[in-house]
Amino acid sequence: MMFEVSKATEFKEYLETLNTVTVEPIFKVNEDGLKVETMDPSHVALIIFELPCAYFDTWRVDEEKTFSVNLSDVLKAIKKLGKRESLRVELMEPNDSENERLVLTVLGEIERKKTIPCLEVIEEEIPTPRIHFKSKIRMTISSLKQIVEDFNGNQEYFKIVTEYNTDMVRFSNTGDAYQDEVTMDKHHDHILELNIQEDTTTSYSSHYLLQLIKKAYKICEVVTIDYSTDMPLRMDLEIPMGSIRFFLAPAIGV
Repeated sequence: MMFEVSKATEFKEYLETLNTVTVEPIFKVNEDGLKVETMDPSHVALIIFELPCAYFDTWRVDEEKTFSVNLSDVLKAIKKLGKRESLRVELMEPNDSENERLVLTVLGEIERKKTIPCLEVIEEEIPTPRIHFKSKIRMTISSLKQIVEDFNGNQEYFKIVTEYNTDMVRFSNTGDAYQDEVTMDKHHDHILELNIQEDTTTSYSSHYLLQLIKKAYKICEVVTIDYSTDMPLRMDLEIPMGSIRFFLAPAIGV
């Protein structure tokens, strides 16, 4: 297995976004592209990341492969990746002296190669939530980032409230102390779509949202958020090619 990508810094930012949920993702590659579907250790967050083979400048995958690496090691290896540099990724088969390993080659004025040992692949069944969501917001990630960052220092939970037949959404933080609140209507410059089918009140971890949004801010301009009362949140990051979908379990009773 080997692939090369000229949009190497963008690819690195995708991996950084993935790293907000997991340190040891399981990558699945086949002739069509790359996919990661994984949960965080506490099973609060789920991320599904897919890139088609067309995203890559070179894609050589003859058969389906599954491998796992420490993502922190990968990001450390390509930390100084330049904007004009490309990245080659090769999966080296195990032999008598070495286990399976991933070879990362930065292609630029100076070719730099890093080899990272692969981890044992322990697959677990990850049920993808199948939910008929009752509310939907499509908005700029810059506005969402500002709201979540402003709230995060004060309370543990991020609340979304919408009312049927209204054109407004209210974001707030929740806890025993004081409360911050932001209200936006569908005509706001940063609200691109607002669809409300029923009254909805739901809360989520501010920490998980902030960690994701700080990284996602680098790779997309628009996000779509689907939610229902006391149900998981689904957030789609609008990237040029492929998809990044994030689920977050609700905080019940807060």
